[in-house]
Amino acid sequence: MAQGFQDSTGVRGFTSSRRSSRITRRSKLHEFYSDFKRDFDLLPQTGGLERVINEQSIVQSIENLVNTRRGERFYQPNVGSDVQNSLFDLFSDLSGTKLNQSITNVITQFEPRASNVQVQVIPDITNNAYVVNIAFTPINIPHVTTTMQIVIARAR
Repeated sequence: MAQGFQDSTGVRGFTSSRRSSRITRRSKLHEFYSDFKRDFDLLPQTGGLERVINEQSIVQSIENLVNTRRGERFYQPNVGSDVQNSLFDLFSDLSGTKLNQSITNVITQFEPRASNVQVQVIPDITNNAYVVNIAFTPINIPHVTTTMQIVIARAR
């Protein structure tokens, strides 16, 4: 006989007492968003492309948007940020604020799946870089707040 349960994350499943009380089946997590991984790795079992789902999909998209220069995508000249242009400015409060606004604008314009976006830019003078902390809430998963960190440095 199967007994139903729901864990703290809202995942529903059932425990089968027929085969063994040690075996627990759980239903698949609900996928709101999915993308292919950036490196196009293959799954060894099926040979299909690996995917990222839900928050990790949005994180990957934000990283791509922040690291893409404006005008770099064909037929979409407005997609991207001016972050790379700001790296040659002197470290100051003004350049940090400009970088913060550029990242916030690119996320709010081109990543509609993220809401309540908060960006914090911290200059790392010893490594000649900026550490960017980004927090957001996925629109279809309101109880989850995701944080990520991007280190932006000059390419030599």
